[in-house]
Amino acid sequence: MGVYLVIQKKMSRLKSKNIHASLMILFTSLPVIYTIIFPGKIVVINSLSVVLSLIITFHFILRSSNFFRFDFYTITAFIFYNAFTLVRGFFIANDFTDYKILIGGLGINLILYNFIFFGMYSNYPVIFIRNYYDLLKKMIIPFICILFIFSGSGEKMVILLKPHYLLILISIYLSKKSKYFIYFISLFSIIIDLQNRYNIICIVLLYLIVFLIRNFNIEKITNLFRKQRKLTLSLMYLMVFMSIIGLFNPFQSIQDLVSDEREGNILVDSRSKIYEDVWNELNEKQSFLIGLGLYGKTSTFLTDSVNNTALAEIYKKGRNGTESSMLNFLQYGGLIGCIIYILLFSKASYIAITHSNNIFFKALGLWVMLRGVLSFIEDRHFFNINTLVIFLTIGLCFNHKFRNLSDDEFKSLL
Repeated sequence: MGVYLVIQKKMSRLKSKNIHASLMILFTSLPVIYTIIFPGKIVVINSLSVVLSLIITFHFILRSSNFFRFDFYTITAFIFYNAFTLVRGFFIANDFTDYKILIGGLGINLILYNFIFFGMYSNYPVIFIRNYYDLLKKMIIPFICILFIFSGSGEKMVILLKPHYLLILISIYLSKKSKYFIYFISLFSIIIDLQNRYNIICIVLLYLIVFLIRNFNIEKITNLFRKQRKLTLSLMYLMVFMSIIGLFNPFQSIQDLVSDEREGNILVDSRSKIYEDVWNELNEKQSFLIGLGLYGKTSTFLTDSVNNTALAEIYKKGRNGTESSMLNFLQYGGLIGCIIYILLFSKASYIAITHSNNIFFKALGLWVMLRGVLSFIEDRHFFNINTLVIFLTIGLCFNHKFRNLSDDEFKSLL
């Protein structure tokens, strides 16, 4: 009788994880799908998705034992400091529009950032990844149909496909059939939005990592990735420092290499001015240390250059975020928020590379570090499945159970 109850309890937990993972994939995909069909109309569906996600997530957490783990100071600092910027955001909001935008921020701070804990929690990450993969196989044909029906939907659809970055790394354990499907998704996501430089860079880097882990043993990979992580982190700090003192502009330097400023060129410098906007605002308000609060606004050069009248009116009130997630942490949380954000990626990558027994986590650690660096360019956090998977991946790096598995043991879970 006792054994039966234990088995029943485990089955109930597994079912609960499956249901929650499936619903979260649905709720964080809805805002993107809705804007493909109804461009520009995001507020109602976004708010509804946030509320539904809050309900099912709190219900899941209440039924789960030992869910929150504050073993690492970087995670604790990240969660609580962002809660602090969220509270500040409600105090600086000026009108109803500001409060509507903060609802999305509520979902990101209370749910998506806390997906770090879901990544650390038991076997939840594998269940989530498996559910996403199964759904992707079922939805790829409808996605292709949507592309033909709704012009310009490729840019939005890439957001729904970005979680497949994780599948690229996992493909080392999968069958040929599954690998070919993942290759197709990678190619498909590039073709539907050829101007998305961030997506192209990410996919190329991921397949380079896969090539390395297939051709070197685990000891060589550990040493190589540990050195690569240190080099990447050092270059990031160096570029930030040189940019601050005005000696080096990485965005302008890349553009100068190609000497081509035509619209649509993926190497054109489209970031320097937004960095200047944020830096000038922080300087003007003397808010370098703790930033402007969540969705704190900056004056922007776009006010005079944008052709869209509606956007021009919005920009006159101030811009409440940029394309770069790293820059947004500086804007909202100041230097403290930016440093905590960098440390979170740095710590997660270090743990995954140096304290794991399987090749997947070595690769995952390097990828997390690279994604942290690439957030200087793009990857703004919205309430969508892409942001959810970013923090699920970070949490996965801290997952002690999975890190200790051998390659064969981890493969058997998938």
